[in-house]
Amino acid sequence: MHKYSRVAAAVMAFTLIAAVLLPAAISAQDTEERFRAIAVVMGNVATGRNSHIDIVITRWTTPEEREALLTSLMTEDQSTFRDTLAKQEMTGWLKFPQTLRHEFRYAWVRAQREDGSREIILATDRIIPFVEAWNRPRSFDYDVSLVEMELDANNEGSGVAAVGVKFKVENNTLTIENFGTQPVNLNNIRKTN
Repeated sequence: MHKYSRVAAAVMAFTLIAAVLLPAAISAQDTEERFRAIAVVMGNVATGRNSHIDIVITRWTTPEEREALLTSLMTEDQSTFRDTLAKQEMTGWLKFPQTLRHEFRYAWVRAQREDGSREIILATDRIIPFVEAWNRPRSFDYDVSLVEMELDANNEGSGVAAVGVKFKVENNTLTIENFGTQPVNLNNIRKTN
């Protein structure tokens, strides 16, 4: 694993550990929230490539849905977690220009601070193309995608997106391995509604 890959894995591991295992508060908002960001690829393929990305949260994951995910992750394996995630109701979607939208199934406010800032975690099962499913390369095991957004009181900020991750739980410690060398940076996030 490259130096940057280990750093990215550590960042994503800390993020998911915090998002999944630490107490969190669900947002009281029931209204749709729309965000736009600039996604910048920082990995070893297409480095520097960038595009706008629209992220829409239509509802928040319930505590019961979150508990089902935690249980599947801690007591089963990656495929059970992915299946549990895939069965959950849509919580929103993200979309690049001139592409179809991709729905996500987990939206959680990990931290809602007194100053109005917050951290949002989004997750979804990754679409596995037919050729990848047929050939079953190493990337096939990285079947979950994560997004972390750190927003200030004005709903502006930055974040990261990891397209393919794999979880491992050993001795009640969750680690996340990112298939890419680095997650995609989300810059200039701002709320648009």
